Formats: sequence, C-alpha cells, structure tokens
Amino acid sequence: MLSRLLTFLAFAIAIVALGEWDAKNRRFAFTEKVNQWWLDFCVGNARDKIHDPKVSFVSIGDDYEPVLDGDSLSRLDYVVLLGYIEKFKPRAVSVAPVISFPEPNVLNQGALKKQVLKMPRLTLGSVAEAGSPAANDAEKPNYPTIEKVEGDITKVALITRAVSVPDEEPRSNGVSAFTEIELSDTGDSAAPMLPLIGRVGDKLVASFALQALISDADLTLEDVQIKLPPATKDPQIRVGDRYRIPVDAAGRLASYPHSGVTPPFYPVVNAKNLPLTADEGLEFAQLDDDFDSLKKNLVVVGENGKTAAKVALPNGESYSQHEYIARAIALVQSGRYIERWPEWAKYVGIAVIVLLAAFLFRLRRMPLLFWGFVTAFLYVFGICLGSFKEWLVWTPPFVPLALFAGILLVGLILPSAADKALSEEKSDSEEEDPLLKDAPATE
Repeated sequence: MLSRLLTFLAFAIAIVALGEWDAKNRRFAFTEKVNQWWLDFCVGNARDKIHDPKVSFVSIGDDYEPVLDGDSLSRLDYVVLLGYIEKFKPRAVSVAPVISFPEPNVLNQGALKKQVLKMPRLTLGSVAEAGSPAANDAEKPNYPTIEKVEGDITKVALITRAVSVPDEEPRSNGVSAFTEIELSDTGDSAAPMLPLIGRVGDKLVASFALQALISDADLTLEDVQIKLPPATKDPQIRVGDRYRIPVDAAGRLASYPHSGVTPPFYPVVNAKNLPLTADEGLEFAQLDDDFDSLKKNLVVVGENGKTAAKVALPNGESYSQHEYIARAIALVQSGRYIERWPEWAKYVGIAVIVLLAAFLFRLRRMPLLFWGFVTAFLYVFGICLGSFKEWLVWTPPFVPLALFAGILLVGLILPSAADKALSEEKSDSEEEDPLLKDAPATE
C-alpha cells in the first residue's frame, strides 16, 4: 500500500503542477477542448438557471467604408446603418458610438431625425467623466435617475460631467446613457469590471448596458431596484422580474471570464454586410442566420476596429469596448454568472482524491478498479456537476480526471499487500508441491 501511495503522490504532484502551468499559459489545445466540453455539459444540465442570450452585435470594423469620403462616420452613415437595421423591425436598438458631430447639420437636413423616429426608442451612447466639473450646461450629466435605491452609494463611480453626448436629432427618439466613465477607477486590467450604474450628486443613473437591457425588456427606470451594502450582503440590480444582476458594492458587473459568452454564442453582424440585405433575392447561408437575429434580438451597434479601446480578460479573450458591453448584455440575458472553484475548494478537492487513493490502495486489483471507477463517477458527476448546478461554479476536469486515472494505473501496475501475500503463499505452495510448480498462475 505504501509503495502505491508514494508512487501516486509523485504522479499527483506532477499532474497538479502541469495543470496549474497550463491554466496560466493555455498551451495545450487538448485541455482547452476538454474544458469547453465539460463546461458545455454543465451548462446543458443547469437549464433552470441558464438561458440563451438575445443580443446581436453590429460590428463597425476597419473594413467598413463610410458613405462620404473620410475615415469617420457621418450623419449619413448612421442614416444608412439604422435604415438597414430598421427593415428587420427589431424590438430594441442601442447605438454605442456617440452620434455627435462638430459641424452643423447643413447637408441632409433632418434625415437622421427622420430615420431615428422610425426606430424603436434608442439607447444612445455617451461618454462621462469623473474629473473636473461641468464648465457649462452642455457638459452637465443630465441622465435620467433611478429612484429605488437601498444602501450606501458612496462607492459608486462619481460622474462630474458629460464629455460627449449625442446630438439633438438622435435624442428626438432616444435616451442617453454612459458607455464609460473616464478618469474613474473601474477595476484593474487583470479582472475588468463594467459599471452598470454611476453617481451624479446623490442620485444614481443607468449605464448604456443597463439602459439597453431595460429598453429590451420594455420597462422603464421605475422598474429598476438597486440594493447595495449594508442594506444587503448580496448587492444586486433588479430589472423588474426579468433580471437579477449580481454586482459589487460599486454597482459593477464582473467579467466572468469562464462563462463561455463568446461569439458565436451571440451573433456578430459585420456592418459592411448590411447593404447585402437590400437585395432580398440573395441568400448568404450563415449571414442569413445573423441577419435574422436582428428581427428577434436586442441590437447593439458598436465600433470594433483596430483603433478601438480593448478590454482583455484573464482567460486570453479580448474585446473592443463596445463589444465588451454587448458581451455583458449577453451575460446578463443568459444568466451565465459562472465562476471557477475558489483556490481553497480546488485544493480541498485534490486532498479528497488523495485520501480516496489512500483508501483504495488497500484493495486488491479488481476491487480497486471497481471502486476507482465508482468514486471517479461520484466525484465528477456528483460533486463537480452538483456544485455547478447549485452555485454555477466549475473546475477544469483535467487534474481530477488525471488523478483518478493515476489511481487506476498505479493500482494495476503495483500489487497490494493482499496481492503480495497471495503471491508469496502460492510460491510457498509450489515449492512444497512440485506438481503445482508449472500450474498456471491465477490471481
């Protein structure tokens, strides 16, 4: 038993070290596939808590060619883009880039307003700041406020002025909300968090992501409830009966890098392909599926070019700021608040497997194989899957599966004390009875 256990411990140390190294460096494609399969399996068995998202991201990338000469989008670009989207009769549309222009609207007078009025009420992107106060009325952060608030709001990011707001034309059928708060501490780059609320004086206002979710649910700010510490130990934002969004004490949504919320989990429509919808006789296979999603999903329009600000997640995924917002919306819609086991739970799990190994190594080969498979099944589908279904926490399966495989392998190769005793007993019997010397050995 001791030789089995010592051999297994050496194997376990090597496996755990390899698993930790791969978790940080992501070098083995095989483990990535196994992890994704296991996560998908867990999600498929937790459908009472997890749903499919209903958001489509219209990506304005570097390959989009503006209607007028130049690199920036003009009013006419937004008229054209919104016109194509409007044909699909979406239930809600949110435009993250700030629809604002320095020059007066001389050409195409009223075209943007005319198009905006055809749309469902829009959520319009704005950029806020937590620095110097507003210098004039145009810079005052005049965002609609949320009234149903409990708890301490002092940790919520302060907004002192609106750096960039939409022009009057888009605001004729849209509500402005901030996509970002410049000069505000919204978390370190290793664990980015998205502010869902901001603080203007002693009032709270909704972010672009939260306002988009509210509009998509056909609700208003009157249907929003915010609970922060010390009023509750579990800070959250409730959007009617539709969403319960877990946040931190500052009203920020965690990135949940292991939630699996990546395209094609939600559709991404390239803005340059929207003109293809003008010819209804054409069929484009996958593009048709993406286009159809505009009919039933919340549509988020955002910039996704090389110059757009990027948000990097700890698992290696990278998004433009606007697509990160779309990802956050998909996260809330699907309820995929999936986290990995905490470090202590992971190592407790490894310790449990080692204790099981110490017990199993007392058994002979065949009983060890049987109970090894049984305990592996109970651990993976009982403890691991059970914890996911209960708390939406998961752990990559490579290390525990490899440890159980090591138990079986060591148990097969190295004999137990009972195996040795039986072998010695047979050897002594053969020496005493020459007729048994050449008899076939049996376990």
